[in-house]
Amino acid sequence: MRITLRQLQHASALARHGSFREAAAEMHITQPALTRSIQALESSLGVSLFDRQANGVEVSRAGEMLLRKAEVVLESARDMEREAALVSGLISGSIRVSMGAYPGHELVPRAIAACLEQASGFSCQILVGDWRDAVQNVLNRLADVAVADMSTFAGDPRLEVIELEPEAIHFVCRREHPLAGQRGVELSRLCEFPLAGCLVPPRLATLFARFPRAGSIDPATGNFHPSIEVKSVEAAIRIAALTDVIAAAQLNSVESQLESGSLVVLDVQGPPLQLRVGLIYLRERSLAPMAQLFLDKLVEVRKHLAVTDVRLYKKFGIRRTAPRRA
Repeated sequence: MRITLRQLQHASALARHGSFREAAAEMHITQPALTRSIQALESSLGVSLFDRQANGVEVSRAGEMLLRKAEVVLESARDMEREAALVSGLISGSIRVSMGAYPGHELVPRAIAACLEQASGFSCQILVGDWRDAVQNVLNRLADVAVADMSTFAGDPRLEVIELEPEAIHFVCRREHPLAGQRGVELSRLCEFPLAGCLVPPRLATLFARFPRAGSIDPATGNFHPSIEVKSVEAAIRIAALTDVIAAAQLNSVESQLESGSLVVLDVQGPPLQLRVGLIYLRERSLAPMAQLFLDKLVEVRKHLAVTDVRLYKKFGIRRTAPRRA
């Protein structure tokens, strides 16, 4: 029995499309050639992978089991091709980055700018979502690396997680807000207003469990959904500038608004929330040279932003306390 990788690719395409014509077009071969390839594969395996019907084909029961095995082989082959390309330098100038909204607002753009300054051939594709989307894109091999809250995924054996310097998240509001200028605002008082921000992981969700005005906790996942849930920190900041909604943001994300006086940082009792950002990638895959450069720049930029935050704390008289960390 001799099975070729090409035959498995043909079967996979036919299973996706359910049509010899469409699968042949995807594989850039003629329909008769695809038919012969599938017949040869079925003959080698001794089973029928597809049930032929008048309007196309469906995967048979035996086909479902065997094609699952085939997808594992094809994925391994794609990884092998990628590793070979890394060695030869064919794709070393391009990476795909999946990022959560908070690191994506300041950290990732600055790191990309630093990469462009150092490597003129640097290029990247950026995927934006919440922290779950960012890591899932890595697991699905849609992205080379993710930059997102790492707390939920730190123990996943499939992933390599490199933690960056943590960052505090503060609550900001417009200067006309009823709470603006008050000292020692209790969390219960703050949560009488709608909160704008991104999905909050379980390690911090319990802080808001008693305040339905602020949002709600998903009983299935333990995640907290703010009453104004956004994928973009910029959107949360903009909403807070126009309404009595309170936004969750890093200091460096609202520096220009603090300078202009359109937004202020609320003086909330207790320590601020903490963003645990990590660079996350598949443990079994080697980082491309440009991905390693991106990692190095992320570390440098995060250190620079930490210095910026110290300056902002001092300039705007923001109290510094040890952050909440689960």
